[in-house]
Amino acid sequence: MTAQVSVLIPTYNRATLLNETLDSVLSQDVDLEVIVFDNLSSDDTVERVRNRGDRRLSVITTDTNIGPVANMAKAMDGGSASILTVFHDDDLMRSNNLATKLDFLAGEPQVGLVYSSYEVIDEHSGTLRASYRAPGPVDRVEPGRLFVERCFAGMERVHMCTAVVRRSALEGLRPHPGDGTHNDYGLYLRVAQRCDIGFVDQPLVAIRIHRSTWSFDAGLTLTSETGELRSNPFAGLDARLIAARRFVDELEGDEAVMARRRMRGGYRSSALMAAKVALRNGRPGDAMLGARRVAKSFVA
Repeated sequence: MTAQVSVLIPTYNRATLLNETLDSVLSQDVDLEVIVFDNLSSDDTVERVRNRGDRRLSVITTDTNIGPVANMAKAMDGGSASILTVFHDDDLMRSNNLATKLDFLAGEPQVGLVYSSYEVIDEHSGTLRASYRAPGPVDRVEPGRLFVERCFAGMERVHMCTAVVRRSALEGLRPHPGDGTHNDYGLYLRVAQRCDIGFVDQPLVAIRIHRSTWSFDAGLTLTSETGELRSNPFAGLDARLIAARRFVDELEGDEAVMARRRMRGGYRSSALMAAKVALRNGRPGDAMLGARRVAKSFVA
């Protein structure tokens, strides 16, 4: 049996959460292969995966801890299917996730990557937000150039776990450590130079936020003191700028000039919006941070 999709899961010391993740992945109603890339865990991750005895599931180990970005890049080299998804070891797939996205790609040959909105859950799988996508306009199919423009104009739009990608669209591309914590953001900007991007407005994946996940691109933070979910208007703003800068620096001529202008304008707009929210919510200190970021955008 030939797999329709390779599900590639980098992991480190999350045996219990990974078990729930694998349950959700292996219940997908498609032909798949699932490969766990263990980064020298000290818990019983490898043993648990092997003990499942599912022929669709395998585990690859390392002799040394190579770090999360390198392990993610290693995962992208794995598998045999022409379509893949890199999935986090603590998140969940809803039952129709892969079938919906594979059908989308089959019907849109010009699309190299399809992503979706998602649910936000806590460490006990309780729902924190039933459906989320980055604000702003989005089309079912977006030309790559438009996707990049809209990324620069607002927040990061693709959460890695929601993305299902043609392997051909990733040829020669991997997450880069120089892009910092938002290395997937830089990766998808580069993918969009090659192909159109698709979007499904259904929460097909559940993204888990817990005590070892301090923030994520929806602008939410889990506080270490209380474990409560609260809004953080500056989450990811500077990190996205780092990744965007590297992407723009690779461009040339008029394309680079226009991209840099859009990048600065988007950063400025996001920082100004965050400052207004902070001021409205009675947080003058955060509003001042936003004002400083607006000023920074003119030299970004």
